[in-house]
Amino acid sequence: MNSPDIIPTISMGGIKVSRLGYKATLSWIEQRLKSPIFTQVATANMDFLNLCRRHTDLPGILNEQCDLVTADGMPLVWLSWLVGKPIAERVAGSDLLTEVVQLAAKQNLRVYFLGGDERATTPAINVLQTRIPGLNVVGMNCDRFDENNETNMNAIVDDVRASKTDVLFVALGCPKQERFIAKYRDVLGVRFAMGIGGSFDFISGRRLRAPKWMQRTGLEWVCRMAQEPRRLAPRYLANFVCLLRILGGIIGGGTLKPLS
Repeated sequence: MNSPDIIPTISMGGIKVSRLGYKATLSWIEQRLKSPIFTQVATANMDFLNLCRRHTDLPGILNEQCDLVTADGMPLVWLSWLVGKPIAERVAGSDLLTEVVQLAAKQNLRVYFLGGDERATTPAINVLQTRIPGLNVVGMNCDRFDENNETNMNAIVDDVRASKTDVLFVALGCPKQERFIAKYRDVLGVRFAMGIGGSFDFISGRRLRAPKWMQRTGLEWVCRMAQEPRRLAPRYLANFVCLLRILGGIIGGGTLKPLS
């Protein structure tokens, strides 16, 4: 982790998650955008914790390469309160994306969007440029992404580097987006990179975001699954099992110690 700043964290499922509130997180990011030091940000939820069990490189990326990992999920917030080290509030990736884009425009920074479905990415960029005067988008790439194809990866890296962008948003889903940023951080030529998952779908209106009350009460997953049941039902079931496993470790006080 490059940041000399001290961020209060809680170890959750082996991942160090920030306990900063939303405004404090934005303030930290604003200062980092002014710095030449490279910054990687991830927004973690229960899916991240579950994926860490299958992708053994992911915990190391999140803990050692990412400078900030926010709690993008109410279960993480609830778990933190349960063990007496509360996370101030949920810091959702979709909300954070819009705010960071505004900060980039304010500082006259160049922005590049990588990944996602062009049917969502292009409309999302149009929405952001309408909302945020002065936003300087210097590149977008929704081409095929194959992390096992060196030629494909080099072409993507070269395109990002040629754009001379300052801020890179990567919408490839976890762990691909976190892995890509961590692997190529030294050659991308950017100062800030953040994985944003499916945020373009929400900003473009391709997928409906849950009402605020559902977001606050941890029921956003219901709204999402209603729109994509086949894709999300297996994921949410696996995440629920992961949550039960963590709760069992906390309550039972056994060998599993996912929180500290």
